[in-house]
Amino acid sequence: MEYASKDIRNILVAGHAGCGKTTLTESLLYLSGATERMGRVEDGTTASDFDPEEARRKASLNSSVIPVESNGTKFNLIDVPGLFDFETGAAEGITAAESVLICVSGRSGVTVGAEKAYKLALKNNKARMVFVTKSDLENSDYFKILEQLKIKFGPSICPCVVPARLDDGTVAYINLFSQKAFKYESGKQVQIDLPDIGHRFEGLIQAMYEAIAETDETLMEKFFEGEPFTTEEIVTGMAAGVRTGQITPVFCGSAVNQQALDMLLYNMHKLLPSPEHNSVLAEDANGDPVELNCAESAPTAAYVFKTVADPFVGKLSYLRVVSGKVTAGEPLVNARTGVSEKLGRLYTMRGKKATEVKELGCGDIGAIGKMDKVKTGDTLCDSRKVVALKGIPFPE
Repeated sequence: MEYASKDIRNILVAGHAGCGKTTLTESLLYLSGATERMGRVEDGTTASDFDPEEARRKASLNSSVIPVESNGTKFNLIDVPGLFDFETGAAEGITAAESVLICVSGRSGVTVGAEKAYKLALKNNKARMVFVTKSDLENSDYFKILEQLKIKFGPSICPCVVPARLDDGTVAYINLFSQKAFKYESGKQVQIDLPDIGHRFEGLIQAMYEAIAETDETLMEKFFEGEPFTTEEIVTGMAAGVRTGQITPVFCGSAVNQQALDMLLYNMHKLLPSPEHNSVLAEDANGDPVELNCAESAPTAAYVFKTVADPFVGKLSYLRVVSGKVTAGEPLVNARTGVSEKLGRLYTMRGKKATEVKELGCGDIGAIGKMDKVKTGDTLCDSRKVVALKGIPFPE
């Protein structure tokens, strides 16, 4: 199925090693109905850790693309390694994403890996969202983590879903947008009465209102007059703040036990930017800047952000379509060499699973097979408009 650019979200899933990025990606894949059972990092059965070495080490060593399709939206999740020896993965992945989902473990809190992910998003001007995973564990302390996030990342941090432990020891999740609470019974959402979290609740709502009021003058006036916002105003204001980088929304849940992931998916769709309005700067042959807009009618330009030598398929060049669309077998010019090359087979990837497609729409991510002369960092484009995007600044 082909998606319009407004229905695509390209999201880098980053954070410290072991914070639960791969499990979260796997869990969202399962939630969307794409897999029949949920793989486990411990067993080496997840879609994104498919390299035998990754299965052996129980950790991601390479970036992988996992598309999650849900309710008419395609989330291209780019799961990148948290281990610092494999930082290249995150540097490659960020060039293909509009936003960064920073994964924080409810157990170990805001670690160096989360800080690195946040700085990577800031440096590359990407929208940010935080997900506190393992929130259902006994020793998980959401409010302590919230404080850490505020200290480390400043006033943009804005809680949207908070956990509350019920009398029977299970965890409920309070959605601050709708001010409703839910618990999860074997992955199914059940609405419950709002648990009492004391004076904290008012403080959280107030903080959220303040953050949203900052994004729009009409909302600011409403805020000062003490009028409550509608859920729609909250979502619109929040989305505007996320796009400008004013707001970093914080969600929480459990990837292993499928808790509150529906709220995360829904808000990734509502709050994170699509490639549609995302223009990218490239250079023409004279070195002059050219703005590329994500429009299917525009001349094709695609950026190669990763190259893999696959033992079965051969060489795969992962690419992100920046403007126009890419069709299998069409000739495109490599801006680096000036040579026109006929494209090989075109695939969408889910971890190592390649699905052949005829074309890739604007803003989407896929891979081309057997392009021997194409390297990571190359721009492939229509001969009528040859432009080059900046290469990836790899860590030394």
